[in-house]
Amino acid sequence: MPRNAADVQWQSGVMYSGFPESFESPEVAAKSSYNSGTNMVTLKTGSWTLLQGILANTAASDRYNEPGKQCIRMQQNLTTVGTVQMNFDVTEGASKVTVFYGRYSTDARSQFRLEASTNGGTTWTTVGSTITAPADKEFRQAVWMVNYTGNVRFRLAKLGLGTSNNGRLNFDDFVIYKK
Repeated sequence: MPRNAADVQWQSGVMYSGFPESFESPEVAAKSSYNSGTNMVTLKTGSWTLLQGILANTAASDRYNEPGKQCIRMQQNLTTVGTVQMNFDVTEGASKVTVFYGRYSTDARSQFRLEASTNGGTTWTTVGSTITAPADKEFRQAVWMVNYTGNVRFRLAKLGLGTSNNGRLNFDDFVIYKK
């Protein structure tokens, strides 16, 4: 049992500088096609690859946290995994990762998971359980308590479940906390 608030402060470590990655910059036009070119985009925190994902801001359909004005939208009806992937490492490990997620408009529900790499993105390991987007229009926060030391990078992987029950999915405000 904690003695006071100081005993639990920073239980998960402090947030990395530059986070949360809010996907606010660059503007939507910088990545408006689901799968074109290198799919790389330079965001506030660094270089990311959006495979089957775009920067999006459709009012009343895309889900994002205000005062923000855009988010990531993942493609629907995928038969292979689509990813929102960091192309850089954080260097002081990780104790917690969070992201807000929700279904696009009235699309079918879809599923995603968090994956981590400790070797510069050569191989990826699933972190925790698969998450199913809610049936309602609510935006929820996923939280993963992790235990990584040293260099690590993460990606969100929308599962390729085929053409039924596999709608578009929004992500916003991705955060990594130091070890």
